[in-house]
Amino acid sequence: MRMPNRHNEKGIALILSILALLLLSAIAVGMMYMSTTEASINANFKAEETEYFAARAGVEEVRDRMLPSNPNTINNFVPVGRHRSRPSGPLYSAKRRDHGQCDDWTSSGESFV
Repeated sequence: MRMPNRHNEKGIALILSILALLLLSAIAVGMMYMSTTEASINANFKAEETEYFAARAGVEEVRDRMLPSNPNTINNFVPVGRHRSRPSGPLYSAKRRDHGQCDDWTSSGESFV
């Protein structure tokens, strides 16, 4: 049996297999990074949804307590005007820049100080 001459081989198969392994490793690392990013995005979305619905529930609770028919109404705490009457519409409040005090007024322009 005759032995083949191996002096002319350059080892190209080894180099190709190392490059293929490097490529597969890079793909695996990229997929792991993507899955970690996806998990953090999912956690942020869940936290945002929880905060949104908690805030929405608070707004709905205040709206419910503003009804005069509610036994836990907060209408007793609404500020009264100069004539000791409650405003018929929404009451707006803003801080004046020059004096630093709050002025209250209704949508019709009536001042409630």
